Amino acid sequence: MVIAIIAILAAMLLPALASAKRKAKMVQCLNNMHQVAVACNIYSGDSRDYYPVWYDTTNPTGHPLNQLKGEHYARYITGPNSGPANTRIPQDEGNSLGFQFQNLGHVYAAKLLGDGRALFDPSFSSKNGLSLDQYSVPSPLSSDGPNSPAPQSPGGLTRSTILFNPRVVDPAGYNTLRVYQKSSQAGGHKLFGMDYLESQATGGMPFNADSFAHYPSKGWVVLFTDGAAQFVKSVAAYNIATASSFVTAESAASCVQYDNIFNDLETGL
Repeated sequence: MVIAIIAILAAMLLPALASAKRKAKMVQCLNNMHQVAVACNIYSGDSRDYYPVWYDTTNPTGHPLNQLKGEHYARYITGPNSGPANTRIPQDEGNSLGFQFQNLGHVYAAKLLGDGRALFDPSFSSKNGLSLDQYSVPSPLSSDGPNSPAPQSPGGLTRSTILFNPRVVDPAGYNTLRVYQKSSQAGGHKLFGMDYLESQATGGMPFNADSFAHYPSKGWVVLFTDGAAQFVKSVAAYNIATASSFVTAESAASCVQYDNIFNDLETGL
């Protein structure tokens, strides 16, 4: 009888404990986003008003300054395709290890985010290719290994779970120049970052604990240009992200899909 009572109580408590754990991770994610906002504003003050940029010095004609050429370029901390695998990322823009800093990598290199943990949402499953676990060998912040499940990863890359400053001028016309290149351009309450999302190879983003940061909640933590961070549920954005037609690619169609998600999250529809 005693064992039966204990089992019943445990069954009642476990969901509550799991919910409390999810809420704690969400609070940490919100705090991380706030840290990123503060760091970006400090960085822009020291960088002629520019936010951290995307600029591939190895291919400047194909990937010019702040031309994202597809949403996935907004997720790199360092890269692209550079640096040794399973190596501690130096906090030094002038490093000799082959890493090329991009986007929030510049803030990390400016020593505005400590060891870089704030760039990773703790709500992402350790099985997800972009979780902090993939970038903690030998210790955070490190490049991923050759067998990492991160998408398109040969090893030696570092990415973030933050889709950073992804708005572009004209997604339908495939003009992928960033809208908010400088802090002076980022007035109001506009989407400036969010939990990373991408389509799966089979088409669409499966709604499960390994793909969604805050599963089973159907929403994302969103950072706004005024520095606010909040968890936003949007039925419209969720429907796009989980549809089989949702793609992650360097294409106008992909840009439009992501832009629709950003619009929905800004309005909360």
